[in-house]
Amino acid sequence: MSNIRTIGSSFEQGLRMPNYVNGRTLHAEDLRAEQEATFQRLSNLGQAVGPGIVEGLQVETASATSLSVSPGIGLNPEGHVIHLSGVPVTLSVTIQPEAETFLGNAGLFQNCVVATSGTFTSIETGAYLLTVVPASRLEGSVPVNSVASRGNTAECAARWIAEGLEFRAIRLTKFGNNGTDTGTANTRRNRLAHWAFGSNAHPTTSYMMGLSPQTLYARLSTDLTPCDLLLGVFYWADNTITFVDNWAVRRAVAPEYPDSPHEPLIGSSRRVNGQARFSQFQDQLDLITRTTANLATVSAADYFRYLPPLGFLPVRLAPQATNSINTLIFQIMQQFITQAWPLLTSFQINSQLILLIATELTQQISQPILSRLTTAGYSIGTFFGENTDIHVAQVDVITLEKAMQHSWHDQRIDLMRSPQIDIYLLQEVIRGLVYALVLNRVDSTGFATVNIGFAGLFFPSIPGPLITQAWKQIGMPAQLKDSIGVDSDALTAAIKQPNTPLIYAAFVRREQPIDFFNADG
Repeated sequence: MSNIRTIGSSFEQGLRMPNYVNGRTLHAEDLRAEQEATFQRLSNLGQAVGPGIVEGLQVETASATSLSVSPGIGLNPEGHVIHLSGVPVTLSVTIQPEAETFLGNAGLFQNCVVATSGTFTSIETGAYLLTVVPASRLEGSVPVNSVASRGNTAECAARWIAEGLEFRAIRLTKFGNNGTDTGTANTRRNRLAHWAFGSNAHPTTSYMMGLSPQTLYARLSTDLTPCDLLLGVFYWADNTITFVDNWAVRRAVAPEYPDSPHEPLIGSSRRVNGQARFSQFQDQLDLITRTTANLATVSAADYFRYLPPLGFLPVRLAPQATNSINTLIFQIMQQFITQAWPLLTSFQINSQLILLIATELTQQISQPILSRLTTAGYSIGTFFGENTDIHVAQVDVITLEKAMQHSWHDQRIDLMRSPQIDIYLLQEVIRGLVYALVLNRVDSTGFATVNIGFAGLFFPSIPGPLITQAWKQIGMPAQLKDSIGVDSDALTAAIKQPNTPLIYAAFVRREQPIDFFNADG
């Protein structure tokens, strides 16, 4: 006996597709109905995936008055695929394009109508949102049989319904004073991004509750529709585009949690928004890094009001940190000499001699390495300022991974509130970096001759070329190389650029426990 019992069925609002049978007269309406049903089914699948960017669709400044959008794929909240193929499209902010004749319901490629812009003569100062919506138009022509066209007297009709895109710039009137920012220009990009994140609206709860796509759209503008896919924001002032920021509104695709009052807490929007907040900072920091001559003088407060709870910063080592680097170089030289001893001399191996030779070799190569690590990159103290409580520690990959996953759900760092920050340096990365620097240094200059007096007797000198040849034969001591597990080839290009920072530190918002029973007030 079956355990299954049918208790009901429903065909209300179900998709309707033509039933094709031999002998049935086929009309355009039948094919159209099948197309629409197929399109709706694909839209349902798109909604299951969730709105966002799949790949590409990066917005950049093409000129002082135009934007460029790279090819890519995304999904809008209606589940429609936004596909820009071929080459990047250039969009003028100041010149209105010629009016296009789009199909009222965008044909087969979308099923909603968006408001069209009116005629404009100039663009006002302020913040703008760049979106894209699907569009369709008729192209080509095909002859029509007047008898079979059921009364249509036209002799031809459009051959194709062509898929296209329409880009829209929407003024963000909710930001600042009706879209115009009155704050410091240098921090405007960061403040606009965190306004979109909701960081300053509910600083202690927005990070926990997250911003669902519906909440984000409502927060940004009442002119947005479910057909809009958010690409980026830009600011217009003094007849130029002053900056473009993608990640203020750009999001990875993510499905919504099934209907639940706890969706803001357990849905994917918290993770997606946290990752966007992280990416926004790293993008802006990368621009500062590439365009600033002396990173040691840069203060975070010059460009940022808010920081993500975790971010990566290319830093220079403080002088007090050089002792640990010297120790690591010495360990490399010590293990090298121990293995290379039979290639260097017939003298009986002696641990004290090995220490003396390793010390000499360390002195030969350490200074350029230490100079490189202490002169390229941001100064941690200067970047975060004297009002920030900073603690520096070396951690392993697992500790950093846990901190990063936690940061997607944590609140932002407010630089105006004397934050407490931990600086994490990855042990594995530091060791791998020193390994690569030692290899580069020895390969480029080799070793100099070593002369050592030992126990009152003269120990013959070891020629530099002989030591260098032994290094090439043995290389990095195997047990040390295996323990590092870092591919030095990935660092070669950066090492050859003298002003490129090599050490990336993670800054992490320090958790502050709250004693509810003994708290003041």
